[in-house]
Amino acid sequence: MKDGSLKSYEDNQYHFKASNMEKTSQMRFFAVIQVGQEVNDTELLGGVITNGIAEIKIGNWRISANLAAGMDPGLQIHNEATEMVFSSHGNTLRLRNETFNGTYSGSTRLGIIKNNNPLFLEVKDEFPYEMQSRFNYFRKSHPN
Repeated sequence: MKDGSLKSYEDNQYHFKASNMEKTSQMRFFAVIQVGQEVNDTELLGGVITNGIAEIKIGNWRISANLAAGMDPGLQIHNEATEMVFSSHGNTLRLRNETFNGTYSGSTRLGIIKNNNPLFLEVKDEFPYEMQSRFNYFRKSHPN
């Protein structure tokens, strides 16, 4: 809500409406949606947007998102209690004293602590086959 308080829904549906403040050719929207049963609005400890980067702290979670259309996209999530880190479109991931560069530029990366050691996972971002097929069809039918 505009005053910063949380709105509750009785039917477990999630509603999101976003609009731009000025005309632009590109936009990014960022929403944090809690999907649990209990909502404790005191866990939202703070949030700011500086130079197009949104920084939000909710409980043990720190979330950072690149929102400016002129910047590369990016989403970083860190749980301070479990040390879990997540990065979408980032180039590196840091967990404890180790830095993980990954194999693919801009891939999605996850770092967790397993058996007291950092474990890094990476997934190359790819369109599903059905979307690739549709893009190829569109390119062939609309050259240039």
